[in-house]
Amino acid sequence: MSRMHLCLELSERELHILTFFPETSQDGFTKLNQVKFDSRPISGGWLKQGQVSTQVLTQIIEEVCDTLKIPKQTPTLLAIPLVNGSIRDYRLPWISPQHRRSAIHYLAREETPIPQNNQVMGYAITEEDKKLKRMTVRLGVTHRSILESLLHVLKIIDLKMISVEFTAVAIGNALNLQEQERYLYLSERDEGITVVLYKGILPEITRFLPILPESNPEESVKEIARLFGLYNKNAEEQVRCIFISGQRSEKLSQRLCTLGLPGLDQRAKIVPIEHAFQSSTWRESLPREISPCLPCLGLALKCGAKTNLRSVNLLAEYLDQERENHRKQLLAALLLGVTASCLGLWFYGKNQETVLTAEINNLRTNVEERQTKDQNITRLYKSWNNLKGDQAGFSTPLIALQSLSGGGVSFEQLEYREGMLTLQGTVERADQLQNLLQALQAQAWGQVRFRQYQQEKPLQIKFSVTALRGG
Repeated sequence: MSRMHLCLELSERELHILTFFPETSQDGFTKLNQVKFDSRPISGGWLKQGQVSTQVLTQIIEEVCDTLKIPKQTPTLLAIPLVNGSIRDYRLPWISPQHRRSAIHYLAREETPIPQNNQVMGYAITEEDKKLKRMTVRLGVTHRSILESLLHVLKIIDLKMISVEFTAVAIGNALNLQEQERYLYLSERDEGITVVLYKGILPEITRFLPILPESNPEESVKEIARLFGLYNKNAEEQVRCIFISGQRSEKLSQRLCTLGLPGLDQRAKIVPIEHAFQSSTWRESLPREISPCLPCLGLALKCGAKTNLRSVNLLAEYLDQERENHRKQLLAALLLGVTASCLGLWFYGKNQETVLTAEINNLRTNVEERQTKDQNITRLYKSWNNLKGDQAGFSTPLIALQSLSGGGVSFEQLEYREGMLTLQGTVERADQLQNLLQALQAQAWGQVRFRQYQQEKPLQIKFSVTALRGG
């Protein structure tokens, strides 16, 4: 025997709970062991203006888990009202498996009024014929915001979600409705009657008719007849069976069979729901009125069956979509990281290029300066060698200059560089400077020129003279 399983069904103002231990027989049917059923009222309801009352719902489910001693991570199946979504079959041309998912997503966007960014869809291929180029898709869609809020509540309580289905479909599974057959379901509650017209396990009409003590029963008959006439115009599609719960629903079904509605007459069987489960081994574990248990029973009976094509598990497609979104986010993060790394390397490379360019420019400047210095050194070295080759001719004229000093003439600086003589000094009178120039010319100095003549004191004239050797 496997571990405990938990089934939850959210009606408008009640939470229905069923626990069991599944055991699948050899023929593929699920045997339910140790079945227990409970219910809790939800004061004010769990859904207000499209928002889930998460705090209220969390508190109620936590109390249930504590009371029934439900372990953590218990596999959980959830049934939600169809009013929060839609489910139906679509006949489509045959689509190859690799393109089906995207095509069905497009179908969901086009066929349901729920905005695309708030959709959660689930689907099953119920019929496929490649030769005839056709297939049938069972498509269910609900609000993402509602489903995610419910999943958040169950995650807080630490329950392991394995399936989310619509309540009306779960009831169809519980009643073992056959594909392509039509059924009528009438369930009486204190405040009214739930009316569902089924084709297979899929509901085509779902209505709740409030019944007050002073209400005329014929009003309910007329309303059902009107709805039935609108949705079941094809008289060839005969209602096979009417499932009822409660005395009012029994009288109502008998009255409907006498109206001659299209596809509904006295050939339809009228079956009390309680009678449909009398032979079940777990029937004694359930309350006398079995209709509140039907959605949870549908979830339990489907769990472990050979095929789940009859039902649409909204959770499976939601988790697949979340995993795909997660993969896309990881891929985007990876691409962003790679891009950032490439940009970082590019900026680092550009920075290194700038640094290396600056170093190259500095080295080029240093090399040019060094080349200039080397050229100057080479030129001076050559000049020095030239002078060394003619020391006598070089020193004699310079020594002869010393004879010109005296008698009012004074040399302060004498510089000889590369054949040019520069003399700086003072004289007391202008005629002494004139005699100095004539003496330089007499000693074979050529191109004798004044460079400076400045008188600062009465008996002192500063001068600067240049001359070329042998010029």
